[in-house]
Amino acid sequence: MYELTSRAIGGMAVSGAQKAQARVRCGETREINIQENKITLMRTLYNTSATLTAIAGGGKGSLTVNSLSSRDIDEAAKDAALSALSSRSDDANDISPVEPGEDSFDHGPAECDNELLYNRLAEFLDEARADYPEILAEGSVSFTTSDIYLENSNGVRLRSREGHYAFSLGFTARSGGRSSSMNGAGGLSLDLGLPLMEQAGLRELVAQSVRELDAAPLPGKFTGDIILSPPCLDDFLSMYASTFLSDSALIAGTSPLKDKLGQKVASEALTVVSEPAAPGVCGYRITADGYRAKDITIFGGGVLNTFLLSLYGSKKTGFPRAGNIGDYARVLPGTLTRGELMESVERGLLVGRFSGGNPAENGDFSGVAKNSFLIERGAVSRPVCETMVSGNLLSLFSSVQGVSSCVISNGMYGQPWLRVSGVTISGA
Repeated sequence: MYELTSRAIGGMAVSGAQKAQARVRCGETREINIQENKITLMRTLYNTSATLTAIAGGGKGSLTVNSLSSRDIDEAAKDAALSALSSRSDDANDISPVEPGEDSFDHGPAECDNELLYNRLAEFLDEARADYPEILAEGSVSFTTSDIYLENSNGVRLRSREGHYAFSLGFTARSGGRSSSMNGAGGLSLDLGLPLMEQAGLRELVAQSVRELDAAPLPGKFTGDIILSPPCLDDFLSMYASTFLSDSALIAGTSPLKDKLGQKVASEALTVVSEPAAPGVCGYRITADGYRAKDITIFGGGVLNTFLLSLYGSKKTGFPRAGNIGDYARVLPGTLTRGELMESVERGLLVGRFSGGNPAENGDFSGVAKNSFLIERGAVSRPVCETMVSGNLLSLFSSVQGVSSCVISNGMYGQPWLRVSGVTISGA
């Protein structure tokens, strides 16, 4: 594949680019699908792409093509360079430098265990039919391999071969004309060593969907504590990162944290790491901007250690570039059991999933609590529906009242349950 990346870089140079980067990916996915508890489809998908980036006169042009033929690569190289020549000049446009370190990575299984892939899905369906007959499930299990080659005109050459299993399942409970809201879980795995029901908290989520057949609106409005489930916590972390720590927020100057690097901005109970390159994680080894991925600590005891800036964002703002973009994140666990986490909650909400739009620039958010349960006098009492939660992301992560010792991992994150205060909960 280096023949293709070198050809692309040479083509961009001939067409006027002073700097160039080429990233080629060849991927294969074997997939088994289910619909309404029945296996419906088995297929193999192929995914090839080449992303070419040219910089000329300070302008930047980027183009992705799905064909790796020499003719199409040559055309794409020419078009990327011409796009750069006609783009607005920006001194922050750049490509990665050569750095010392390993330049070839092999991560995860190279071959799919087809029998195990099928058996894990059949096993899940058998368990669902036997233990949760109200459940109707859809989704897929799969195995994906990817070969990635990245080269640029500074002399950077990086290669990564990655392999992993994945599952993505959605389900709803139906009984007597009633149905629960859609719930689901997904995850990545290096070996499918565990049954699907034992991954990503799937068994508990399926059982909760059955309970949700009796969900009712929550009357009134109050301010109280909520407990974020691991997948919901992961969603809130993503919103926080995008709203306050990303290229767009810091370049625009809209982030309230733009002057807070190295300062305490969240609860001392909050330590958040991002580990796409950690052993046992189905992460990645090469970043989109041409660097080796590095594990980072975003918060340490509530102190903001890093923004999540790319090379472009770093040069644009003057802040350091991050070792990754903040994905594969996890909150370090605390010391409380789940029971201890909620035992002093007089009235609150266990939030399984949040459905809402993007937060405002200051972090204000509002949305519907899905797959959620009322907490009364320190215990889960009943499922709720049509319930809104609203608050502010900065306040949310500054008002942490407890972190569970148990975590849910799915190969992309490993999150505990998190209790926070001061959230507005509104029923019908």
